[in-house]
Amino acid sequence: MQGISSPGVKLHGAGFIVTPEQAAVLLPLPLGEGGGEGQRHLIRPYRNGRDLTDTPRGALVIDAFGLGSDELRDQHPAVWQWLHERVKPERNANNRASYRDNWWLFGEPRKDLRPALAGLPRYIATVETAKHRTFQFLDAAILPDNMLIAIALDDAYALGVLSSQVHIDWALATGGTLEDRPRYNKTRCFETFPFPDEDTGLTAPLRQRIAQLAEQIDAHRKRVLGHDTFPSGGRQGWGPAAPAPTSSLRQRPHPNPPPAGEGATAGAREIDPDRPVQRAGRLARGPRADGQGKGHPHPGPGRRAARATRRAGRRRARRLRPATCRRHRGRAGPAGAAQRPARPGRSRRPRALAAPGVPES
Repeated sequence: MQGISSPGVKLHGAGFIVTPEQAAVLLPLPLGEGGGEGQRHLIRPYRNGRDLTDTPRGALVIDAFGLGSDELRDQHPAVWQWLHERVKPERNANNRASYRDNWWLFGEPRKDLRPALAGLPRYIATVETAKHRTFQFLDAAILPDNMLIAIALDDAYALGVLSSQVHIDWALATGGTLEDRPRYNKTRCFETFPFPDEDTGLTAPLRQRIAQLAEQIDAHRKRVLGHDTFPSGGRQGWGPAAPAPTSSLRQRPHPNPPPAGEGATAGAREIDPDRPVQRAGRLARGPRADGQGKGHPHPGPGRRAARATRRAGRRRARRLRPATCRRHRGRAGPAGAAQRPARPGRSRRPRALAAPGVPES
């Protein structure tokens, strides 16, 4: 399948990214309350690789594609002024003339991808460089980042095939790598992949079953990571920020809560259930010796490894310490190091130059 996959947009300017609060100030009239059709796609939700693998940030981006500088200034003067103050100075220092001249537009707006996504309610996206290959649906209102591969397909059957182990193995074999992480190349991994068809035994019930399972997996991933929430004010991102979604991990009670009441240990720290990293570290370290100080009768493997690393570093530093150090002055050191001054009544000749068999005076 060629012509339906492409990397996402490349901004070339941090000033394009705005918060929901800033978007509400720049475009105070949402659609349906006086806002025109041009406002609908001017500020859109924006996702990058971390947003797909974790809870989304809720970031929005100013997308003025299709508008000239004069049109943007006449129709949306606040947005034009925002970009003129925050994007244009950065673009003026760019060596590429097209980036300097079209400073109000993305550096790479992906003109070929936009027609392919037109009319679709959603599309498939995956992180270009990731240790674990996953595919998921993104709403058509969301703009993908340059480090995402967007595929203009809204069929759940295609999502199921791309998420299969067969395609994962294909992508690992044909794609590249960045350091130790697999890289999904759309030309070699997607466009050359042979999708199953009727000649390979694909039947209508099997196709429907694959699509059903793909929808369930995608819905479960979005529910856990909070991908199914848009900023309040609609999918265009107007209005105040939406509350942060809570995952199932943060709702579980602590397996060993600290004691409370009269029998509580004085000075014991209370574990915050809203900080899963703190909880995991607390359980790995083990209980305190007396509830105070730094007593860890059963330190976890992480703490033991850190102590061993620090000890090895100190030993290495002692071996490499030059001979001019006050503690090690006179010891064998690098070439050209100063020798220890001779004591009174002893030979001033260096030890290495003393005649063999002749005792020192």
